[in-house]
Amino acid sequence: MKVCTFLCLFLTVIVIIGSTSLNAQDIHFSQFWNQPGTYNVADIIEDDDIRLSASVRDQWLSIPVPYTSRQFGYAYKINPKHNSSWLAFGLNLVDDKAGDIQYSNQSIGAALSWHIYLYDDLAIRVGASLNYINRFLDESLVQLGNQFDGEQFRQGIEPFDVALQGIANYYSYQSAISLLGYKNGTQDWRISLSGANLNKPYTNDVMESMRPVRWSLSGEKYIYKSAQVNLKTLALLQRQQSYLECQVGVLANLGEKLSTNFDLGLSYRTGDSVIVYSGVNWNSFSLGFSYDFTISGLQVANGGRGGPELHVRYSITKVKPLKNKKACCPNY
Repeated sequence: MKVCTFLCLFLTVIVIIGSTSLNAQDIHFSQFWNQPGTYNVADIIEDDDIRLSASVRDQWLSIPVPYTSRQFGYAYKINPKHNSSWLAFGLNLVDDKAGDIQYSNQSIGAALSWHIYLYDDLAIRVGASLNYINRFLDESLVQLGNQFDGEQFRQGIEPFDVALQGIANYYSYQSAISLLGYKNGTQDWRISLSGANLNKPYTNDVMESMRPVRWSLSGEKYIYKSAQVNLKTLALLQRQQSYLECQVGVLANLGEKLSTNFDLGLSYRTGDSVIVYSGVNWNSFSLGFSYDFTISGLQVANGGRGGPELHVRYSITKVKPLKNKKACCPNY
């Protein structure tokens, strides 16, 4: 009972804090629960032994060159048969392209996660990853409509030196910790804290001199479970200096015990959008689709068109070694 009260307070605080502002337009996915490699490296894998995932997201479709984000993840348990704890290794690749100034952000990261059962109903996970990041911005393509050149205001002049291409290569360290509660042998709640850019990498480019730390606080709690329907709440709060992003929602699974079952969800990103989600799970495959309906002043710029996002996942559980069998042929 105390844990449930704490989780309710936790989600309430996230909503109150997150409702204050939303100023960032960074790489983000609306299906954050499907993006552990991006938001919470401690949870790169759950009950499965091997996981392959991919996501693609389009934003601001009304502009000539829309923003597109792609992600690919791979994770596997190193010792899946260990009962009290297990280790997992993962890879996470992100490709983000934005606008007609050819801004791009590509990263590849390797992660390790360690799951430890403290009690039958409580577990802890810790994880860390090292990411190599390449950023590019062709500032010679930036054109301002009216700029002061030192003597007069002129239109269409180049505001940057053509030689400045805004290229940066650096390493970013991320670490995370998760606390998980279980009920009747299945997960009932989770609270996670993650920090990215903990090494505060120096980018040595004209875009930024140092990448600030990005903190992510997330959680989930099942509020209803039955043989036909499972319902849980989800929340994500991110802060990077003065920039703040908050998303809260509910996710329902219909027919979890069937080989084919469905997901329905609804969430709200404070000061930005309402997000609908639907998904289907068939054996080892999962397919999820979400769409952001912009409700902020941004709809004037994007023409009311939101951001579609597609996620695909393939999971393998209870991997068993192949048995050695001798082929035999009948004698004729």
